[in-house]
Amino acid sequence: YQRRVRGLKLVFSLLFFFTLHFELLNALNCQALTPTSDPQQNFDQINTCLVSQGTAILTSGTFPVVQGLEVPAGATFRGNNTETTILLQTSKTNFLVLPGDKARIEFLTLDANNKLPSGCCSSIVSIVHSNAIISNNVIQNGVDPKAVGVYFLSKSSSGNVVSNNQIRNTYYGVIFIDGLDQHHVNILDGNWIYEVECDSVTLAGYGKVTNNRIFHNGWACANGNPPIPGGAIYCLKNIVGAEVAGNDIHDNCGLSFDIDECANFVVYDNYFHDPFYNWNGKYPYCCGPTAVVK
Repeated sequence: YQRRVRGLKLVFSLLFFFTLHFELLNALNCQALTPTSDPQQNFDQINTCLVSQGTAILTSGTFPVVQGLEVPAGATFRGNNTETTILLQTSKTNFLVLPGDKARIEFLTLDANNKLPSGCCSSIVSIVHSNAIISNNVIQNGVDPKAVGVYFLSKSSSGNVVSNNQIRNTYYGVIFIDGLDQHHVNILDGNWIYEVECDSVTLAGYGKVTNNRIFHNGWACANGNPPIPGGAIYCLKNIVGAEVAGNDIHDNCGLSFDIDECANFVVYDNYFHDPFYNWNGKYPYCCGPTAVVK
């Protein structure tokens, strides 16, 4: 008898769970989600749409969220022409968005709000899978940012394209992790990268950096007093190489092209000009040659 009662309780609990889930899903319009003031509710609604329907399209407005969002493989996470802001509220995760294989993240303002935890690998967009598209977003942090904008974090990932975004107000702009090679190619194309405190693009491993505009960066690397100016394109001991082509790199505090003990770089059709921008004398240590290759 007791077993039968426990069994019936389990059945009713499961029925309640699935009924509640079904009602929640029916109540959501995953093609036009609207924001609430509750970070947990926003997270739950977006996550439910991404997981159950593979799509979360958001209307204009600010969506505070309680933690970072993992976008499942093949799913689309989209806003309304960057008038949609995802605003992080806690330090529960070390990313704001993490795209799965073949995921699409588009037309959003992704604001980490300076909530990401300090330490290794904290990034607004954390890329560990393959063939994702991250395009037409604003990727930013808050005041005194201490995180990476976009981090290609897995040496086995490939085919990811980060294009036509604004990447700004971060400590590092974009990092390609050590271990990426010419068989694992990820692309950074057509972005504006600016107001980054330290190095704009760090090529620890292989990557294609093409057609970007990189400017007003590198005044606040935490490496001395005064700090050593940050580079627009920076590499240290990367011997697998990279492709750097068609970029407009100007008005940065440090070197436009800082390549130290690296090899196999293919560099062409870039416009390096007007180095050592010092914010009208605010940072007088912004100085040196345009490029150093050694």
